[in-house]
Amino acid sequence: MPFTIWNKSQKNRFCPVFSDSMAHSYSQIYTFILYSAVIGFVFGCVYDALRLIRTAFYMAGKKVLTNVIYFTCDVLFFIIIAVASAIFIFHVNNGRIRGIAIFGSLAGFTVYYNTVGRLTSAVYRYIIKGVYRVLRFIWETVLLAIWHFCVGVGDSIYTRRHLKRRIRSFKRKGC
Repeated sequence: MPFTIWNKSQKNRFCPVFSDSMAHSYSQIYTFILYSAVIGFVFGCVYDALRLIRTAFYMAGKKVLTNVIYFTCDVLFFIIIAVASAIFIFHVNNGRIRGIAIFGSLAGFTVYYNTVGRLTSAVYRYIIKGVYRVLRFIWETVLLAIWHFCVGVGDSIYTRRHLKRRIRSFKRKGC
């Protein structure tokens, strides 16, 4: 029987690569390593997204907030990796942890970090500066205009109330 990704003759229909037996063909093992490497590559993408957030807060210059964001991003990254790895191992290998799964994930993450990760980290500062300029432009033109309008309306309401009170007080006094 040739290897298929979804082998329906297995006990567990939802296990795509391995059956319950310990004997596996080389193609199944290589496919498992490839899946592990792809998962590691995805972990690299998640790490890069969280690194972008950390870099943005670092460039903002808030030291206490930066440390909290670093800690939060690191904890979030390891929680995501732990959950995704557990789901992957339980789904693909019936819950058996194998060294090749860890090796493949580490290899995929290393490949991502040393290739695409280096390119994105070089571009991050420019991306963050561009986003900062766009947000500052929006703040200065749109939001501040709305703020000044609201403050002007508030001042006129305050002035009208104040004038009404003065008129009432003058009417009472008979001026």
